[in-house]
Amino acid sequence: MERNFLIMTSLLILMICTVCFSAELSKDAQIRQIRADYILVEDSIRKIKPVSVTLNEFDNYLCYKADKKILKIELFSEGVRTSFYYKNRKVFFIFIENAWNKSVQDSGQPFKEERVYIYNDKIIEALIKETNGEDFVNVENKTNEKILSSKLKYEKELLNGYFGAYVALQTCEAVLK
Repeated sequence: MERNFLIMTSLLILMICTVCFSAELSKDAQIRQIRADYILVEDSIRKIKPVSVTLNEFDNYLCYKADKKILKIELFSEGVRTSFYYKNRKVFFIFIENAWNKSVQDSGQPFKEERVYIYNDKIIEALIKETNGEDFVNVENKTNEKILSSKLKYEKELLNGYFGAYVALQTCEAVLK
């Protein structure tokens, strides 16, 4: 009886330690999964011709769809390209850049890229890279404190705002039925 109690206690402690240990690694594991999903989407859309959806005279979407699923939507608005990446109708990554556009490059504005990692509709990491003309490839990503310090606000804007990920998804799905 005492031996069974020791075995059960040991198993319980092992389970608790496993849960605690995996919780510490969960953000890194989530980011690795997001990066793997990003690569899958990019590989999948290489052979897909996007469908253009015009919102108004300044803004339009490019929608990438395969196997009846939206994989990626690019929003072009006021010199900024925002790319939303989806898996099972849930956004998992947002990439925002102004350096893609020749007019932005010639305007003297700083080049900027932002990466937002999303897991279960929650922002888990946000990075930013900015430069004023130096070689953009050699500039390091930094934590985007603006987004991370106001996660709830940005989750609402980036996911459900007028140009948010889920509004884009609904718009493209309606056009591509």
